[in-house]
Order: sequence, then C-alpha cells, then structure tokens
Amino acid sequence: MVKTQTYSGDVFDNLVLISVDTEQFGRFRKADKTKITTGADIARIGATKRLGDSSEMQAVCAKFREVGCYMRTKTFALNDVLKSGVYGCPVARVKDVHTRLVGFQSELEPLLADLKAAWADIISADQVALGDQFRASDYPTADEAAESYVIKWRWLDIKAPTVLATVDPAVFAEAKAQVESLASETVEAIRGMQVRALSEILSRLTEKMTGRAKGVDSSEKIFRNSVLTEALDFFSEFEAMNVTNFGELSRLAAKAKAIVKGADPDLLRDEEQVKAQFVQAVDAIVEQLDVMLIPVGKRRLAFRRRTAA
Repeated sequence: MVKTQTYSGDVFDNLVLISVDTEQFGRFRKADKTKITTGADIARIGATKRLGDSSEMQAVCAKFREVGCYMRTKTFALNDVLKSGVYGCPVARVKDVHTRLVGFQSELEPLLADLKAAWADIISADQVALGDQFRASDYPTADEAAESYVIKWRWLDIKAPTVLATVDPAVFAEAKAQVESLASETVEAIRGMQVRALSEILSRLTEKMTGRAKGVDSSEKIFRNSVLTEALDFFSEFEAMNVTNFGELSRLAAKAKAIVKGADPDLLRDEEQVKAQFVQAVDAIVEQLDVMLIPVGKRRLAFRRRTAA
C-alpha cells in the first residue's frame, strides 16, 4: 500500500490488462523412493528427478524466461491483484508489447525444431544420467514435446456487463462496485511497484558507489559509468509507466534524474566530497520513498456473494 494522493479517474483508460500464458513441458517428475537408499525415514523424504538437461532444452527454457523478464519490465505484473500471468500494459505500449510477443513466438520456432531433432539423444542421455530412476513413459514423442511449449496471450476488458442492468439492477450495481474495487487495488499495486522500483534503483546506485551493501570500503569500490547509465535508462522508462498520474513520485523521479544526469562520473570516482554529496542527495530521496510505503499483507480481490434477501 502506498501513502499518497488519491487517484481520480479510471486507471483502465490508461491501462489494458493482458493475460500471458507460457506453457512448457513438465521437466520434473517424482523419483522412485523405493530405489533410494538412506538412513532416514523414507516416508518423510521427498524426491524429484529433472528430465532433459540438454543445451536444446536450456535454450527453450531461456526463451520462456526472457518472455517473463520482458513483461515484468515493460508492463505491471498484477499477481497480487488478480493472478499470476496477468499484466497491466500501458496503452501507449500495447503495439510494442504485441509485436514483441509475436517476435517471441517466431524466435521459439527454430529452438523447438532443434529440440525435436535432438529428442532421441536427450532421452538416451537421461537414461544414462538417471540410471534406475529412468522411466521411458516420462517422455512424450518429439512432436508432443515441442507442441507442449506455447506462448499465448489474451487482451482483457474489465467492465461490468451492461446486460446485468436489465436482469437485476442490484446485481449490476454490485458488479460495478467490484470493478471499481479492482481499479482501486490496481492503482495501489502499481504505485507500490513504482515506488519500490525507484527506491531500489537509487539504493543500488549508492550501494555500488559506496560498497556499503557488502561491507566493502568505498575506497576499494570501482565505480563504473554503467551504474549511472542504468539509472538513466530507468528514468527514461518511468514516464511511460506512470499510468496513475502519480504526481508525488514524478516529482521525486525528476529530482533524482536531475541529480544523476548532472553527475560527473570522473569526479564521483576521484573526489570523495563530490561522491559524499551525491550519495547524501540520493539517500534523501530514498528516505522519502520509504516513507510513502505502508507494509501490508498481500491481498487478492475478493468477490463477495450476495446474501439472500
């Protein structure tokens, strides 16, 4: 939860929900515990085996991780408001996100072709590596394995169905209230994510500069220009992601951007006083960001049942 100004308007005018599913071949199976020798009570031991440790399989899995990383970077992961796999995409980014997802699908095709070609060898290698835990029935055909990897998505529209108004006005009013509650929690979640993201990028900036995160003396720390570049890249993304018109955070982000943009990397490396002033200014912003955050338990939107009249 974020301690900040209220939001007026409908966040879904600036944000579109998208559900992204990345289905994959299940590589983990239960191991046969009757073939495990141990001095422990076997009934209290859990054991799994991992299938397909090959470069082809790893390449496919890496592509799926890339999809998740892209979505978390370019959109808002709304796990706590809705469910895992649902993201809030700024309207201005819809075309770019759709194009990139199509690109991921295209990039996956040759990787799956390589996986199919190597499938028999992968099974043979597993037979050796897994020994008496190998079970041929764990493996589908090469075509089935490749087809199990899917990247798909759906754009979602969140509105109370107008047909409810003709069926039961009370039900329609309740549905509208549920959507309004979802919008409110979405704003709260997005603002919390943005506050934490800015706080983390600035904290990482000063930690790398001073070495205090790992207890390293600042005189031993090598400060690289890329540290500032990373922060500036974040600021360039920030406004595109400010879908809740978060004025307080915009002000702090602009202030932090001016500090970072105006910094001379050589002076920060060579002049302790300049570095100390820079760190002090950035830390002051981080402190303000921390005050804005109110720790609360994770919540999901709960739809209440109507009680009988």
